Amino acid sequence: MNKKLIILPILLLLLASCSGSNSSSLSTDNPSSPDSTLSLPSVSGDSSIPSVGQEPSISTSDASVNMPSNSIGDSKNGTLTFAEVLDVLETAAAQEALYSSGATIKDTQYQGDIVYISDETVEVFSNYSSYSQGTITKTNIDEDDVEDTFLRRSMVVNDRIEINNAVKTFPMFAQVTDYQNDLISNNSYSDSASKVYMVDSVQEALDNNLDSSSYILTDQYPVQASPKVAYNALLFIENNIVGNVYVSQLGKQTFAYTKDNNGIFHLSFEAIFNYDGDWDDGDVIYNTIKVDMEMNETLTRLFNVSYSHTMDDVANNDASDHYFTGIKTEANVLFGTRQAVRGGITDASEYFLDKAEDVAIVASLNGRVTLDGNEIPANASYLWGKAKNYTPAKATNLDLINYGSTNPNVIEFEDDGFLKVKGIGTTTLSFLYFEKGTDDIYRQTIIKKDVTVVTPMPTNISFSYNNDVEGDTLLLGTTYHWETSVTPIQASQSITAISNNPSILEVSVDEDFNLILVAKEIGEATITIASTVDPKLTASKTFTVMDGSQNFNKIISENTYEYEYYWAYQKQYVMTMTFDGNGHGTRVDEVFTENQPVTLTDYFEYEIVDNTIIFSNWQLDSKYKTYFGDIDTKFDSATILNDGKIINTYTQSVYSHKEFNAK
Repeated sequence: MNKKLIILPILLLLLASCSGSNSSSLSTDNPSSPDSTLSLPSVSGDSSIPSVGQEPSISTSDASVNMPSNSIGDSKNGTLTFAEVLDVLETAAAQEALYSSGATIKDTQYQGDIVYISDETVEVFSNYSSYSQGTITKTNIDEDDVEDTFLRRSMVVNDRIEINNAVKTFPMFAQVTDYQNDLISNNSYSDSASKVYMVDSVQEALDNNLDSSSYILTDQYPVQASPKVAYNALLFIENNIVGNVYVSQLGKQTFAYTKDNNGIFHLSFEAIFNYDGDWDDGDVIYNTIKVDMEMNETLTRLFNVSYSHTMDDVANNDASDHYFTGIKTEANVLFGTRQAVRGGITDASEYFLDKAEDVAIVASLNGRVTLDGNEIPANASYLWGKAKNYTPAKATNLDLINYGSTNPNVIEFEDDGFLKVKGIGTTTLSFLYFEKGTDDIYRQTIIKKDVTVVTPMPTNISFSYNNDVEGDTLLLGTTYHWETSVTPIQASQSITAISNNPSILEVSVDEDFNLILVAKEIGEATITIASTVDPKLTASKTFTVMDGSQNFNKIISENTYEYEYYWAYQKQYVMTMTFDGNGHGTRVDEVFTENQPVTLTDYFEYEIVDNTIIFSNWQLDSKYKTYFGDIDTKFDSATILNDGKIINTYTQSVYSHKEFNAK
């Protein structure tokens, strides 16, 4: 492999502590002794953030604002098209980025009986950074309210990074969110910290191999650092109204506006519609979308806004069966004199990894699990590293970049960037990250961890059928070979087995840990298997030994056998089978998918071999295909179980079976 490191957005994301990608095209022949260089976006001149009072360029500037094309003029009321409203909000987003001094925002999420309410107060400083504090409350009809506080910080920082013994400064846009007590168990309200490069053009990003998640344009960051009230309102309208097929069917294409005596524009929109829900029989989904905005007389600044989209899922046949979901935002924007950054507020650098003393291994193992130790079970897969014993304490993203393994027969570094378990043994894993020194300079750093892949402990043990065993009924004088299963499959498969009545059913274990069952007498016996590694891990099954010489022909001819089929809790059809004792049988299919049940009658021939029924010469009702389509229910065979109380039918062409019970 080539030892040289090439430019990678993921490397930036690691340095910046952005979210979760662990893929990497880092490559090395000797990961324990890297000889590599890193290419990062080139910098020239002074890359510092704009000074106080210096305005960055923004795509929608105040100087180029035009009134909507319908020429509102002095009109007190009228309409604006969706496109005109989006243009207005784009201008308002630029104005908010340049001149707003703060905002108050209330977001509500409805999820059935659970409601999340976030109240936030935002300050915008004269250097275009922002800081906010807020409260998040979770209410649940069945539980006490849960409340937490949070803070956010958006700002530009200049990171110094040493590359090939040269230190360069890179402007980065940083955003952090910190929930103080982490009391709300919802992914929408979790701690986060991210940094991305600031570049002057898309071409500059392309020239440096940065993907869209790794950078922000210099003239865009003031919008992203602002309260983003107008920006988020624009996104809501784009995502929930423009192009919404149900809104289109209502014929709605405009916002209404009125202009009051103070020159304030009031814009509004409402759509109410419903549609059938396919996922719950009889449901109707009632939708309400509302937007209300207040803007200045030139339609360049958004002062107040409220928008919501709620959905009430109500079953017509059960008024109590409903699930209310949706979102609602209420916000107002302040335009005043921006103050310089004040002291005592959050420093974004407190949330980005500086130094790791150790590595905790993370793996895909029954979900994402941190394996805090040096032993890795062989059933773990897709490994990566997280910083352990790290600074600063508030760092939120601790993922490291997988770099290599000294023993690929144990753990191999693969092209997809993950480390994958290959076998039992010991290896040294290497991980890459940027460590921040006492001189505040980031340097590429390799951290290693010695690990051992071990056989995992068994978690479950079970019986498994072979083709020569049907159900739990065994025939007298027959020897059966029955498989067992211990999971995970990488765990020891070694088992022991005992019978509570070996005179009826004798059991032993062969060299492949399969069971050998010998049916010795008529009666019942319970077989218990246990893991040799963990004897407390057991499974039991009770068997009935029957006399194969019993007159099954007489038994089944004296019973009526029934099978019921349900779909989505509703009965679809019932099959009833009878046998005449002379090799002829009848199956009646009662179908309930129409207003009145429909009855079909099928005929077949059969013979009995031991406790097996062999079907032949099926004659299906002429209406069969109308109601069953291509479903093949011409049974090939059936096993008689429990002294004739159960018949298990099998259809080989579709590998299915049905259990008929004697009535």
